[in-house]
Amino acid sequence: MPDEPLASSPAHADDALPAEELAARRRLLELNDDDLRCLREVAAAIGERLPELVHRTYTQDLMQYGPPAKQLSRVAGEGRLDKVAAKLVDAFREQLEAPIDDNYTRRRAEIGRVHARIGLEPKWYYGALNLMQQRIAEALAAHPSYAADPTRIWVALRAISKVHAFDAMIVLDAYTESTVGRAMRNVSTAVAQSPIGVFITDTRGVIEYVNPHIEQMTGFAKEELIGKTPKSWRSGLTSKETYEALWHTIMSGKVFNSELRNKRKGGELYWVRARIAPLVNLHGDLVGFVGIHEDISAQKGLETQLRQSERLASVGTLAAGVAHEINTPVQFVSDSIHFIGESVGEVFSLLERLRAVRRLAAGEDEHGSLPDALAAAADAEERADLGYLLDQVPKALERCADGLQRVSSIVRSLKEFAHPPQRDMAPADLNRAIDNTLTIASAEYKYVADLEKELGELPAVTCFASELNQVFLNLVVNAAHAIGEVVGKSGARGKIKVSTRVDGDHIEIVVADTGSGIPEHVAPHVFEPFYTTKALGKGTGQGLALAWSVVTQKHGGTLRFDTKVGAGTTFFVRIPIAGVRGKAQPAADPLEPGGAIASPAGERSIR
Repeated sequence: MPDEPLASSPAHADDALPAEELAARRRLLELNDDDLRCLREVAAAIGERLPELVHRTYTQDLMQYGPPAKQLSRVAGEGRLDKVAAKLVDAFREQLEAPIDDNYTRRRAEIGRVHARIGLEPKWYYGALNLMQQRIAEALAAHPSYAADPTRIWVALRAISKVHAFDAMIVLDAYTESTVGRAMRNVSTAVAQSPIGVFITDTRGVIEYVNPHIEQMTGFAKEELIGKTPKSWRSGLTSKETYEALWHTIMSGKVFNSELRNKRKGGELYWVRARIAPLVNLHGDLVGFVGIHEDISAQKGLETQLRQSERLASVGTLAAGVAHEINTPVQFVSDSIHFIGESVGEVFSLLERLRAVRRLAAGEDEHGSLPDALAAAADAEERADLGYLLDQVPKALERCADGLQRVSSIVRSLKEFAHPPQRDMAPADLNRAIDNTLTIASAEYKYVADLEKELGELPAVTCFASELNQVFLNLVVNAAHAIGEVVGKSGARGKIKVSTRVDGDHIEIVVADTGSGIPEHVAPHVFEPFYTTKALGKGTGQGLALAWSVVTQKHGGTLRFDTKVGAGTTFFVRIPIAGVRGKAQPAADPLEPGGAIASPAGERSIR
């Protein structure tokens, strides 16, 4: 193969990408202004080290992974690998500085053609991207401004990973242009060997192709599936409305995303993350559909464990406060019982003296003196102070009853809060759930904030009550902490207001606080897993992420907030009264483009 020149052709005005295509690519990448800023900052931070990082990736790291080592060694011996590395330096720099620029895209396509010329297949280029990202992470970790705030590294790598996916598509397209036949075989092999299930149907939904992973996942042989519809693996646990939404989405030319509960041939249930898209020919005619199923049963199990761990962690965090709340009524019950015990002793002593008087007066005791017995009784009556006892003993008994009622209320609330999650949705009284949550969380807010409740009349809501309890607890505790940051030890008090109301076919729960508010740079990340601004040991970064998952994914509702720095934050939770089966709405994935984590602008309001 002749050594073709590696320089990219100059960009001309007449072949520049139109503005609408650049905008479309930006939407595809899901790059926002924060991402672009992060990428430019990374470019500035590691610009001088970029040649070193690229060279190490291609001449050291990638050569450790078997098949490409021999090929790269041959190309290195021919003196071409350094040219490729130099090309990649420019490409990675442009990736960071201008990921949606048309010149960048053209040069990236040229890199794909270069890889084709040296015989390096796309899958090894994908590996190089991952290795390069690791090198960038190491470089950032050594940079003073990033080392001081590891969160910046995570945010930067998140932005870089967005463009990597688009990178791969461009390189694959260019590679295919250079080696069409081999690329076609590679794509076919990749689909067949993919660890994710892939199937293709005609326009009626009749299966025409399944890859081996679909067979492995479902337990059906391809001969049992081809010519049938995906009903073969339906479990009957996914609502009719979800499948109606599926057909409506793909027939509209859009991609359907959801999590589905399927059933293997042997009857075992499993979870998949499903993506189903229309297939069109060169003329734009619909010719079928392609589906991708990723088995997420293990992930679902981990999510369940994580939610339970968060619940137990919350109970553990509140344990000291709950113990204090119980100890206070127990203490005055103990004091009251001690007082009643002493009083009863005095009364019994008086009764014994009066019994002696009765026996002497009745002639039943010939050895005693009636005057002495009367004097002893009078003395016992004076010591007992009957007037005081008649006034105080009933009050002590009332205090005992009140204290025991308070302990009973706390224990009942804690028991209902910690009740194991139910398998299916069931009608629940959310006002009572909120009252229980406020009871066990009182130690978190009672010293820094006054509580105001406006609980409207609500119908029974079909939901996972125990999981919503956790949502309410996270919101109330976060409100208390936000107020605590403002009032400190000054003795001042903030306010937490919890209200509920019916809003059409939904109910809305509002938790408002007069805390410090959420800064604008933090707001886009509040629902991201493991993101926290609290001091080490004060927060896991899971509370609001799990709340988002429970409300939006498990209940088909919405969770949003309105905040003003220095004035406070209000969270709004909307839940459908009839449960998710009453809504034809596929579940969103917070880690995918379009979810509230990747694109939270519609879920918040900052003033």
